[in-house]
Amino acid sequence: DPRFDPTVDQAGPHHPAHSLLVVPVVYQGRVVAVVRLLNKGSALQGLPQEEDTPALAPHFTQEDVEIFETVSAYLGAILRNSVLFRQAMWEQEKSEVVLSLVKSLASVDLDSDKLIDTVIENARRLTCADRCSLFMVDHDKGTLTAHFGTHKVNMPITQGIAGHVATTAETVNIPEAYDDPRFNPEIDRQTGYRTHSILCMPVMHKSTVVAVAQLVNKKVPNTSSEVTVFTKDDERLFYSFSVYAGVAFRNAKVVSALQLEKQKSEVLLKLSRALASEALDRKKLVPTVIEQARQLTGADRCSLFLVEGDCLEAEIEPDRIISIPIGTGIAGHVAKTGDTVNLEDVYLDPRFNQSIDVKTGYRTRAMLCMPVKYENTIVAVAQLVNKLPRFTQEDEELFLCFSTWAGMSLRNCKLYGELEKQKRRSELLAQVLARMNVDIRQGDEAMERITEGARTLLAADRATLFVVDKERYELTSKVASRTGGQEIRFSLSQGIAGEVARTGKTLNIKDAYADDRFNKEVDKRLGYRTHCLLTIPIFYEREVVAVLQLVNRTNGMKTFDEEDEEMLGFFALVAGTILANSSLYNFVLQSANKGMNLVNQFMGKAIVTVKSPEVVHTPRRQTIANLGAEQLMKLMSTPLDPKEVATLKTIDFDIHEYKNATSQARRDAILPLIVELFKDLGLLQTLRLDITVLYRFLLACQRLYRPVPYHNFFHAADVIHTVYLLIKTWSYPDVLDAVDYLTLLTVALTHDLDHMGLNNSFHLKAETPLGMLSAASGSQSVLEVHHCSLAIDLLSE
Repeated sequence: DPRFDPTVDQAGPHHPAHSLLVVPVVYQGRVVAVVRLLNKGSALQGLPQEEDTPALAPHFTQEDVEIFETVSAYLGAILRNSVLFRQAMWEQEKSEVVLSLVKSLASVDLDSDKLIDTVIENARRLTCADRCSLFMVDHDKGTLTAHFGTHKVNMPITQGIAGHVATTAETVNIPEAYDDPRFNPEIDRQTGYRTHSILCMPVMHKSTVVAVAQLVNKKVPNTSSEVTVFTKDDERLFYSFSVYAGVAFRNAKVVSALQLEKQKSEVLLKLSRALASEALDRKKLVPTVIEQARQLTGADRCSLFLVEGDCLEAEIEPDRIISIPIGTGIAGHVAKTGDTVNLEDVYLDPRFNQSIDVKTGYRTRAMLCMPVKYENTIVAVAQLVNKLPRFTQEDEELFLCFSTWAGMSLRNCKLYGELEKQKRRSELLAQVLARMNVDIRQGDEAMERITEGARTLLAADRATLFVVDKERYELTSKVASRTGGQEIRFSLSQGIAGEVARTGKTLNIKDAYADDRFNKEVDKRLGYRTHCLLTIPIFYEREVVAVLQLVNRTNGMKTFDEEDEEMLGFFALVAGTILANSSLYNFVLQSANKGMNLVNQFMGKAIVTVKSPEVVHTPRRQTIANLGAEQLMKLMSTPLDPKEVATLKTIDFDIHEYKNATSQARRDAILPLIVELFKDLGLLQTLRLDITVLYRFLLACQRLYRPVPYHNFFHAADVIHTVYLLIKTWSYPDVLDAVDYLTLLTVALTHDLDHMGLNNSFHLKAETPLGMLSAASGSQSVLEVHHCSLAIDLLSE
């Protein structure tokens, strides 16, 4: 028969098939089994037979077929019932297995690591897999965390077969892994393991993939090494189990989050209590932060690097501070980038400096290095080392919460320290400046106080004040602290002080002998050793008038810093004014008389007399007593037109009709008109003013005004007329009285006495005698002081 297949249709090589009967077993029209009968009569060969028994046919007959068909219906029913019973028993067994595994999940503490280990082991047993890996999914970070026993590996959520399942929630059942391009055989080559079949399925909570299980190499039952493929039953079994596993993972995550929040709250409460008592004392605050961070994360050791400018500073031992540039090492990298660095073995990171371990004999393994921030500004870097087996994501989150409070405390402490330091410096600066309140006529004493004040202010060992000698192009000084009064003189082209004098820029030298600009001859002459020095120019009106040089520190500091430069800069502003005033003093006295006499001679006025350094008498002054009686009588008898007087008392009065008049008599008529204003306000009667004295006063004021284009006597008359109109228009009887009216009119009349037609800026920049006197007194209001002085002097007579 061509259909005969020896591999299927006989019972092995020792039982060759001769005759064959194959009949179906049918139940309700469906074939449920096939019965194969082989070699009829062979089972009776060799047995004794009775004589009358007919011989059996050597092959199966139609009668055999009919007999078997008669019993096949009963046989089909029995087989079908047996199959159904076995299926029911299998389903019950599977349910019991799943229930057992679910119970094991329920009994596990909701600790993430323990739960993951339980799920891995149960999934492996449930599907008869040789190995199982579990990938926890973090959709926010886009990562998978693979758990291989005690090892954890992070990878992108899109990588590999597990990544495909995590992103699509699809089941992947691969009979042969090496035939699937998504499989990475490199792991097999490294471990020597051979992966055949793979079942990768999602573990879901509601509609979200929370984990991915990857089962490898399904074992054939009752064998140790034979591998088969995963079946649909395996998929259904794992799905039933994964539903409960997904809920367990979700609950574990919620419990973990609650525990973390509780721990954070406890940490913050504990930290706030610990920091409250040490908040403003840096020496106590830093050790407290270090100890709290170490206890919080379970680290063996902790270092705290504080950000100081471009460096990180840490006190590794009492009074021993190390400084590293930002960007150097792991701590420097964190300070520069703000990134968190979590390493399981620091020796694998090239940024770690192993020489410290070699010196100390300590072995650094795991490290967590994180920034401590205040308002997005890094104020410190914490470096925690050696937690077994390694630092976790929870450690990072806890420290991040901790660092918020720590950063605020460190920032407040630093600000408080800076304020205290600034307060002490400000108080010291105030004390030093108070001692510099010296008479500018005593030049040598002023320079000595400047030098000693600067040395005290910055705790310098020595200080020297170099005065610029422009005529000789030299710097010279007889005022240098602790030099025995020896004179120092050298060219402006030499040394650091010479460069500062030429450029007007401050120089802060950390090592004087390492700088080619430093003039060592000065040290040789004085028998002194200069280490660091701070040299600053002293300006007056944008011109360098002196150079102040401070040498070596006496307060334990090795060099001068930027704060020292700033403090000395404030000091130099005051010193510059004192030096300028002192140097200009004699020049002002000598030039005042000459300069004013030249001006007055040109204007045809009186001669200037300088009586003393304190009082400069009025130039061009003619006293009231020298005014002739004839001139007064002429003014007092000047006839006035009634219409003219009426117009005077209105806003229509025009001062230019008198100022621009060609007749001197018409110009002089302004004086009687001013007297009319006094009369109309009733001041002569109320205050019993002598009209003759009033005329003398007006005439004296007129002669003290210069014939300049604007600030002349007619300008004063215009202002007094405006004040009169204001008084008449808005009467203030409840506020102002007759004395107040007289005061207002007098001020209007004298407010521009002896104005030369030039403004304050001109006098100061051109260094006129008035400008130099005003600058020497520290005032910028040159003309105002001059007008007021003349008015008081005139009224006093």
